[in-house]
Parts: sequence; C-alpha cells; structure tokens
Amino acid sequence: MSRSKSFPVWLSLFTLAIVAGLFSLGTWQVQRLGWKQALIAERDAARQAAPLDAAAVMAVPDPALIDFRPVRLQGVLLHGKERPVYASSTDGKAGYHIFTPLLVPDGPTLLINRGWVDPEHLEQASRPQSLIAGPVTVTGNIRLPQRRGAFTPDDNPDGNLWYTADPQTLASGLGLPAVETRFYVVADMAATPEGGFPLGGQIKATLSNNHLIYAITWFSTGLAVLVAFIFFIVASRRRHRGAGT
Repeated sequence: MSRSKSFPVWLSLFTLAIVAGLFSLGTWQVQRLGWKQALIAERDAARQAAPLDAAAVMAVPDPALIDFRPVRLQGVLLHGKERPVYASSTDGKAGYHIFTPLLVPDGPTLLINRGWVDPEHLEQASRPQSLIAGPVTVTGNIRLPQRRGAFTPDDNPDGNLWYTADPQTLASGLGLPAVETRFYVVADMAATPEGGFPLGGQIKATLSNNHLIYAITWFSTGLAVLVAFIFFIVASRRRHRGAGT
C-alpha cells in the first residue's frame, strides 16, 4: 500500500516569489545599465565638443544642455574675492577647491573653480604665483551647481569657508554685479599656475558602471534558487515514493 504526501503549497509560492524578486532586480539593473551607458556617452560627447566662449555660453537658455562642455573664457580674475570650498582632489586628497570670480568684459561675472590646494596652500601668501594680474584666458568645463547633502556642514561666511560648490551661495556677499549662478566653470589642468597650486582639472566626469555585474549577480542568484528548489522537489518526491512502498 502506497502513501502520498503533498508538497507544501506555501513553500512553492514563497520560493517562486523570491525567484521573481531576484529576476526583477536583475531586469532593473539591465535598465540601469542602459541609462548609465547613455549618460556616459552624453558626457563624453560634451567633453569632446568644440569650446564655447562667454557669449556662446550665455546664449544657451538652459545650462544643463552644456554641462561638461568645454569653454574658453577671457577676463580678469578677482583674487580678493576667492571662495575656498572644502573638497577632496580627484585622487582623494583632502583640501580645498579655490573658486575665483572671473570678470568677463561686457559680460557676466563667472565663478571659476581654479583647482585644488592642500591646507598648506590655502592662504594666498603661500602661492603668490597663482595671483595672476591682468587679462587671462581660462579653459575648462561647464558644471552645474552641486547639491547640498543632508550631512553637509553649514557654510561659514565670516570665516570664508564653504562646503558646497553652489554658485548661488558662493556669490552671496561678493558685492559684484551680474554674477552667473546657474553654473560654474572647472578650470582644466592647463590652467594650473606656476608653483602647482591651485591644481586644475578637478572634474570627475568618469562614472562607475557596475550594473552589468549586478544584473548577472541577481539573475544567477535567482536561477540558483530555482534550480535548488527543483532539485529539492525531485528529492522530496523520491523520498515520499520510497516511504510509501
């Protein structure tokens, strides 16, 4: 005489829900992969475009359309209006990014991120070569304002210490007319003055793209769970048949 024992339905449903969830996460990562690849291609295309002058930049209605676009600007740097923003260098060293207004002839005043300095070169007296007088040409890239994080410290205007690359905030108290606050310019490495500070080229255009690895991980895990479950069902039924004989 044989006996049969049904496999728990709830366990089957629970396992299938896990597999469906893992496959959904894998599909989401595939979608994120496409989005990230498009964003990387967009940034690469922008950085390789021909540089714009100040007039061409100001003619663009939305700065988001020219984010990362190269520029070539002429004007006078107002060193007495520097704004140091606490930030690391592109290779992770702690220090400051020096923002200096650039007075453009017959145009707006643009904020230039001239580059990174370590704490020893924060004061202008420690880097006199950076205080270039007279007309200069600045080459670099457009960048949109940085968003303030939830844990970003408050700025200290009295001590001239800032924590976010936000032109609107940095422009406050400068006493300058027509300061452009919709974007700022990151000076490239060629703009590094004699003496090495501020160190230009502080732009992080490369994006990490691990979504393919994540997708493979989720799909593989889901497949492994499904295969293990099938083997478990087969083994369970064999035991039940053996117990019923």
